[in-house]
Amino acid sequence: MRPFISYALAFIAGALIAAPAYGGTIVLRDVHIVDPDRNDIRASQTVVIEGGRISAVGPVGSLDLAENATIVEAEGRYLIPGLWDMHVHINTASPTDLSMMVAHGVTAVRDMGGDPFRMATLRRRIENGELIGPDIRFAGPILEDRGWLMRRRSESRPLEHRVPVDNPAEAYSIVALARQWGADLIKIRNVTDAATFRAIMEAARSHGLTVAGHEPIVVAIDEAALLGMNSFEHIPFMMTLPGKDADAATVERTIGAFLSSGAYLTPTLIASNSLGLSPAELLARIETPDPRYAYLSTAMLESWRTAAADDAGPLPWAAMRERSLEILLAMHQAGVPILAGTDYGVPLTFPGSALHDELELLAGQAGLTPAAALQAATTHPARHFGLSGVIEPGSPASMVLLRSNPLVDIGAIREIDAVLHKGRILDREALERLMAEVERDKDLTNPNERRDGALNAMREACTDRPTPECQTALGGYHFSKGQFATARQWLERPAPNARDTSLLFLTHINLLYTGETHCAELNPVAEKWLAINRGAPDLTLGILSQILGPLAARGCGKEQVSYLRKVAELDVGVLLPSSRPLFVEHTAVYLAKVEGDENAAFALRESIMPQGWREDSAALRSLADWCLEQKIALVRGRELAQLAATTAETDIDRLYAMLSEARLAGAQEDYAAAIVLLEKITSVVTNERIEATLAQYRVLAK
Repeated sequence: MRPFISYALAFIAGALIAAPAYGGTIVLRDVHIVDPDRNDIRASQTVVIEGGRISAVGPVGSLDLAENATIVEAEGRYLIPGLWDMHVHINTASPTDLSMMVAHGVTAVRDMGGDPFRMATLRRRIENGELIGPDIRFAGPILEDRGWLMRRRSESRPLEHRVPVDNPAEAYSIVALARQWGADLIKIRNVTDAATFRAIMEAARSHGLTVAGHEPIVVAIDEAALLGMNSFEHIPFMMTLPGKDADAATVERTIGAFLSSGAYLTPTLIASNSLGLSPAELLARIETPDPRYAYLSTAMLESWRTAAADDAGPLPWAAMRERSLEILLAMHQAGVPILAGTDYGVPLTFPGSALHDELELLAGQAGLTPAAALQAATTHPARHFGLSGVIEPGSPASMVLLRSNPLVDIGAIREIDAVLHKGRILDREALERLMAEVERDKDLTNPNERRDGALNAMREACTDRPTPECQTALGGYHFSKGQFATARQWLERPAPNARDTSLLFLTHINLLYTGETHCAELNPVAEKWLAINRGAPDLTLGILSQILGPLAARGCGKEQVSYLRKVAELDVGVLLPSSRPLFVEHTAVYLAKVEGDENAAFALRESIMPQGWREDSAALRSLADWCLEQKIALVRGRELAQLAATTAETDIDRLYAMLSEARLAGAQEDYAAAIVLLEKITSVVTNERIEATLAQYRVLAK
């Protein structure tokens, strides 16, 4: 039985455009509201929608309804919040693929790396009602290790929209650019430097962005969670790779860190289904007939065929999958929040229906209850982005009407009677008509046309009326595609005034530095920048720190030290206070590595520590770790680590402080002391990296 709507839906013939939004009030009457958090049903409720949001909820007959309200009789139906797919790659998706997501109840997605211009364009078209599609949160370019990225590109793999980041200066610059492009989060894949990893966390916090990514390379997963990485992708599967330590102690430690930090995990179970298949086997599976191919764009199908050529190698996939499911269930039972994600874009993840597959895997293979699986696609993703995610007054009216109860059988999510999204109601008849339009038009629009149109419009506007915003956005965009020459063309053009030109030089030097560039190319740009800003009353520490920081990291610009030091001593009351710590840190590096004045460098770095830091174990350890990372004032750093251990209030803080002291002792070649400390640590916890360091020190001590 189809829910009855009191007047017919209107469609624009021949166009992939949704039914127009209803005006006035919409009422869902006599509907059962599903509460996945409580594993409960609120039976026979009335839900009132006004202006695309829920305005009232109450038992049937308890609410006064407007006379001109559109009434949807939903007796016997079950209403759930709109579904989220929290790991997608829609860069190669056709607009019709996005419409298919909504047809399957997916009303919001988190894109995990792609073209920021295309993401912003798609989001704008959906918001304007020009296209049926889910709400989009996106990461922009993926942060990668430079060596890995250059090797892959040397193998003729384009890997667009990935940027290398190897040190803190690059981290701050790239995160700032991502924010300028409109990104909602930062995606980390390969980062091989611990200081850079921490800088990404700090920069993301300062710009109000979350951080998601694969299991880190340079810090343990529990440490990454405590540092602020709040969404871990393909976990726990990646914890079971050969060489990883996924024993009970590691799992327990990881669970503790996730619970303490509030971090989420995104298992992407469906994406691992194809792992372990040879390229020929995967291609054969792709070519196997499936009715869903009728709605899949040719561009996406071709990307699957291309991806099938990658051979993941002979790993114990079955054993890894079995162990990962055990860890996933243990983390869930301990209370770690799970996000449902499909890795849409990889082979055999059909738009929309792949999320249904993922929820059934969570409730089947992983052992979650139907309610817990539903949470992973509704309330957990919403809360990850600071939303409520429940059906209550004030919430967006993105909801799905089902024929049966998903708390009994999660497969009920496939039995969709209607989708409510962006002020529209798509009942079963409307959804079928939408899918017919998708089948007809799936290859009508080149997925790059709209993006290129937006780029061309920005190029034309920026040529006629250049601004630092459009020039840095275009320069950074082409840089993210590996098009360094084009990026420079935009960044080397003159701006309307000296201040704007200064901002362009700032971006230019950061992009030059992040690419394969040397001092001979960096210094001329820096000199031009300094000539513009020297003595400027409105000079900000933020600009100084970002322009001179890369020079410091590369060891360039020695002739500018005296000017930098002079600025560091200025009264910064009128400057950007949030920029001062970063600027001072860069200046301290200069003082130590260029002028050789470690005492002055340490004193300057110490000046930005928070009030009461000498009684705070974590703060003491952070300064000690800075000494270690920069190889500055190692004796002072070791003293701070010792003090951190004595002031620690918890066992884990004490162990971290002892580890910092051991590493500082090793840096001073005091291997005997380092060995004693590491032996104490390994008697309490099991950690592969620490044991490897201990073994190394034992060899060096002989």
